Amino acid sequence: VEGILDMGSMILCIDKRQAVGRGIEWDPSTVLHMQSANGSLNRTLGLARNVLMEIGDLQFRAQLHVVEKAPYHLLIGRPFESLTCMETKGARDGSLELTLTCPNTGHKIQMGTYPRGRGVRVEKDEGRGLEPSERPPADQNNSSEDAQADANFQTTSMNC
Repeated sequence: VEGILDMGSMILCIDKRQAVGRGIEWDPSTVLHMQSANGSLNRTLGLARNVLMEIGDLQFRAQLHVVEKAPYHLLIGRPFESLTCMETKGARDGSLELTLTCPNTGHKIQMGTYPRGRGVRVEKDEGRGLEPSERPPADQNNSSEDAQADANFQTTSMNC
């Protein structure tokens, strides 16, 4: 799932289509009114409790507020920073390098971000290609929607 990293947001939100598509259930009796960056108030559809999230081999559970027709798949606010003991290092191009640490095991992973609207930057490897033994099986689907370990974050200054 592609997510927008917004450290001005006090919650984590998921678009309803993403929640439904992943079989995530939510409690419609736990709602809140969010103020968007443009000042409008929007009511959430409910709260999905203890949703298992995986980034690489780092796993944690999060509380996700479900939003109808959100302009994002996943909005990643400040609770994510605490859940993953996140450290950031900024780059001149607006991207961030994130170091995420499991608070229970101390296991760390690093990943990058890219500015919103610019898409994923992939650097071409001029070295050797994959050897036949290193290639994924032809029948294996490696799309980002199906791979639980894939995570892409965008940075933004918008608050939700």
